[in-house]
This record gives sequence, structure tokens and C-alpha cells, in this order.
Amino acid sequence: MTSIKNKIENISESIQNINDILNSFSDYDQIPNIDIDLLKDKLRKVYDDIDAINKIEDESQTIIETIEDDVIVEQDIVTEEPVIEEEVVEHKDEVVEDVPVVEEIVEEEVVEEEIVEEIKSEEPEIVKEQVNVDLSGSSDVKDIIAEFKSATDLASQLQFKPIDDINNAVSINDKIGFINDIFGGDADSYSTCISKLNNVSDLNNAVEILDSSQKWDKENPVHKKFVELVFRKFVK
Repeated sequence: MTSIKNKIENISESIQNINDILNSFSDYDQIPNIDIDLLKDKLRKVYDDIDAINKIEDESQTIIETIEDDVIVEQDIVTEEPVIEEEVVEHKDEVVEDVPVVEEIVEEEVVEEEIVEEIKSEEPEIVKEQVNVDLSGSSDVKDIIAEFKSATDLASQLQFKPIDDINNAVSINDKIGFINDIFGGDADSYSTCISKLNNVSDLNNAVEILDSSQKWDKENPVHKKFVELVFRKFVK
């Protein structure tokens, strides 16, 4: 049951991620291919988790049925004549026939891993070509950016896709969170900061603006999301 609960939690998280991506679209006539690829990746995970739940339930039912059959066979051995030996043998044969189901599951997992590897090899390299940024010195903003720059997995590469305008990439829910959590409810300060960040020429200048405008917490997911958008503004 714990395994099924974990799968359901994963499905719920993936669906939330898909909803966030859909809410981030500003132009429904021209959806970037990389957004489509990201949605496919999230949907594939949802499908795999749902499929895994079915397999877990099927395996549990098979175990219950096998136990019930074993109990019946043991009762037959106690109550019936020596012919029971043949029935036991037949039951063993049935159990042996069930073994390929496990082998098929293993083969499916291997095929899924090969598909994932193939997808990874076909995805464009986004994070590897980023603008240089001076991360010397100590600040939470620089620590967050250093964490982004060190990410090389497929999900991160898709997450850190470039954007042209920070304001257009912010969803309504994120905007409300940024204003309340980072700018103390001051919408004008938020707008001023976004305008400055959109007009600077490189990430180093953007980091200076961030460090001088607010206090940042590298452990706060809302703060990390805001810095992530600034980071994507200067990814090549």
C-alpha cells in the first residue's frame, strides 16, 4: 500500500507541474516545442506511475490467489488418497507458468529505460551554453544560481529554457506569491524590479540588482523560483 501511495503522490505532483506549465503559456498560437516536449515528459511519468499502480495491484492479487490455491492443495493432501500427488504436481506446473509474468515486467522496465535514454540523447543541450557569471563572494542569490548552473539532468535542462521577457513568463499565481513573499505586498516595487532586470545587459548586473533590492533566502522555494526566471532571461 505504501508503494501505491507513493505512486499516487508522484502522479499528483506531475499533474500540478503540468498545470503550472500550461498556466505559463502567454501565446497559445505559438507554443514552443520545448514546452511541448516538457509536457510529454511529465505526461509520460504520469502514465508510467499509473501503469505501475496497475502492476502492483495485479501482483498483489496474484499472490493472494496463489496463497489460496496452496491452502486448498494442503487440505487435499491431508484428506484425499495418494492421487493427490498428481494434483500437487499440476499445481506446481501452474505456478511455473506464472513465472514469465515477472520476466515480462522486467523486460518492460528495460525497454522503458532504453526509451528514456534515447529521449535524453535527442534533447537539445540548453544548460551547457550559458552566459558567464561571476559567482565569487557570498550571497544567497549567487548560491541559487550556482545550483542552477550545476544542474545537468534532462528535467533541469527543460526547466531552464530561455525566456525573452521575465514579466511575460510569470504566471498569475507566481506573481501574487512574488509580490507577497518577496516584496512585502508592494506591487510597484515588484514591477520596478522586473523592469530593471529586463533591461540589464547581462546576468552579473541582474545579480547586483537582486542583491541590492531585497533579502533573499536560498531555501525558500518562492525566492528560488524568482531567481530561476532571472537566470533563464540570460541563458543562451
